[in-house]
Amino acid sequence: MLAVFPFLLSTAAPAALEEVTLSIAALGGSPLHLEVSLRDPHQRAESVIVESDRVRVERSVPPGDPDIGNNESDSEGDPTYTFTVSPFDEAGVHDLVVELRGPGEGKESLVDRREYRVGFADYVWGRDNFSFANDTRYRGDVESYSELLNPWLRDRFGPIAPDDRAVLLLFAYEVLRGQLGLCYAFSGAAVLYHRFPEQLPRFSDTVYSIREANRVVREKMSRLQNDIVFQRFVVDDVSAEPQSHRQVAAQLQIIRDGIDRGEPVVIGTLAPERHHSMAAYGYIENRRTGQVTVVAANNWDRNETDNYSNASVENIHVNPVASFPAPPLAWPLARHAPYREPTHLVAVELQEEYSHDPGVLNTLIGKYRQELISRGRRTVILEGIQSVRFTDVPDADEYEQPSITRINRNAIVDLPPEGRYELEITAIPDEQGGYELPQLVLIEVPGPRLRELRVVQHTLEMETPRRRITIR
Repeated sequence: MLAVFPFLLSTAAPAALEEVTLSIAALGGSPLHLEVSLRDPHQRAESVIVESDRVRVERSVPPGDPDIGNNESDSEGDPTYTFTVSPFDEAGVHDLVVELRGPGEGKESLVDRREYRVGFADYVWGRDNFSFANDTRYRGDVESYSELLNPWLRDRFGPIAPDDRAVLLLFAYEVLRGQLGLCYAFSGAAVLYHRFPEQLPRFSDTVYSIREANRVVREKMSRLQNDIVFQRFVVDDVSAEPQSHRQVAAQLQIIRDGIDRGEPVVIGTLAPERHHSMAAYGYIENRRTGQVTVVAANNWDRNETDNYSNASVENIHVNPVASFPAPPLAWPLARHAPYREPTHLVAVELQEEYSHDPGVLNTLIGKYRQELISRGRRTVILEGIQSVRFTDVPDADEYEQPSITRINRNAIVDLPPEGRYELEITAIPDEQGGYELPQLVLIEVPGPRLRELRVVQHTLEMETPRRRITIR
C-alpha cells in the first residue's frame, strides 16, 4: 500500500471532500506508470477522475466496508482506495488533473479538482540502470574505504603524506555515515552514461549491458564516486546542520531543472545515521500545496528490468514550503529505517570530467585536523576485521564513554583523550588457512602528553583468530 503523504487541502475545496487525502506515486520508468491512493476517513468520495492530455480515466470508489470491496485500510484504520494509471506517452513535463466527486445537497454533486505537474526524463529500467547492484557481491574483495580512497588520491593529487591520508580516511568514513557503499559510483555513472552515451564501453550500447566484471568501468565508477563527494561535499561545502525549507527548495529546483531538460540528476539524501545516493528521473508536484515527490532509481537490487512496476523505484517526499506542517523531507518507504527521515537533499550537477585544486585538499586537511583537535578525542580506525569489542574500560562519566561504530568489516573506535582501553579484535580468515592482517590507525589529539595531533599506523599480525591490543 502506498504510504500517505498528507497533502493539505485548500479551504476552497468542498467541505465534504476536504478531508480526503490524495497521494500519487510513480511505480516504474518512462513513461511514468502512477499509483493513485485516496485516504477517505468519512467515505465522502464516490468517484475519482484522472485526466491528462492523452487519457481520461474514471473510477468508482468502492464502499468502505471491506466485505463489499474496499481495497484496504491504512495504519490508522481509515478506508483507502488505490488504483494505477498510465496517463503519458512520452518523457517531458505534463499537466495532470485529479477530480474527486461526492454527493452534495439534493441532486448536486460536489467536485474537488486537484492539479499536478509531472515531469520525467527518458529513463527506462533494463536499459539505463546497471544489471548489477551496490552490494557486497559487487564490492567483492574491497573491504575498506582506503582501498578506494588511496588510489584516487594518488591519481588526482599525487603523493600524499601518510598522516594526511589517515586524516582524510577518517573524514571519508564520517561522510559515509555507517556504510561502505558505492552509491555515488552507481548513480553517478548511470547519469554520466545517460548524458554522454559516447562514453559507454566498447560492446555495450546500454548501461544495463555493461558487464559487472569490466575492470575499466569499475575503476571509473570508483573514481567518479570520490570526484563527486569531493566536489559536492568539500568544494561546495554541505553544512552539517539540517537544511531549512528554503535550502531544500534550492536543491529541488536544480533537480527539476535537470529533469525538465530531459536529464536524470544525481541526488544524495543524508539522514543522521545514513547517507545514500540515487539517480532522480522524475517529479510529481501538487500545484495546490507545493509538495513535490521526487522519483528516483535505487541501486540496491540486481537484474531490475521491469519498467512498469519496479520495487527499486523510490518516491521521496519534498516539502519546500515552510508554512506547510510537515518536515522538509521524508522517504517513508525506504527499505531500511535509518534512511526514512533525511535532513538533507543534495543535488549533484555532474561534470563530464573532473579536476581538483590541490589547495582545496590541503585546506580540508588543515580544517579537519583542527576539528579533531577541538573534539578532544582519540580515534582508532580498524580496517579488515571480523569484529571488535572492549574487554577493559575504565570507569568514566557519560561524556567520557567510548564507542564503536561498525562500517562493514571496519570500525571506528572513539575514545576519551586519556585512559587505558583494551580491545579484542577478531580477524577474517583467508583462503590459505590463516588470517587477513587488519590495518590500525590511531589518531591522538594534543594533551598533557602531546603538543600536536599524532597519527600512528600499524599492520596487525594475527597468529590466532583473536588478538587483544591496548590503547594507553
